[in-house]
Amino acid sequence: VIENNALFFSVSHISHTIIDEINILNASIKAIQESIAKLKPTPNYIIVDGNRFKTINNIPFSTIIKGDSKFMIIAAASVLAKTYRDEYMNQI
Repeated sequence: VIENNALFFSVSHISHTIIDEINILNASIKAIQESIAKLKPTPNYIIVDGNRFKTINNIPFSTIIKGDSKFMIIAAASVLAKTYRDEYMNQI
């Protein structure tokens, strides 16, 4: 439903070796950045669940603690991320 109704979306995968190298927080940020970089058109503004993020392409952003319970768009992104992760886990 989310994919069919989204204007656009992107999901990125970070390997376990990268996670081990840069830690889970930085790997999560890297995945978000990679997903944003693939979006067409480029977003004008980004809202991110949590309290840490590193800018990408000078796009303004806000971090929102418990953002998935406050904004449907963050909740949808969370559902996509978890669904794709679960699908990957089932494959391996």
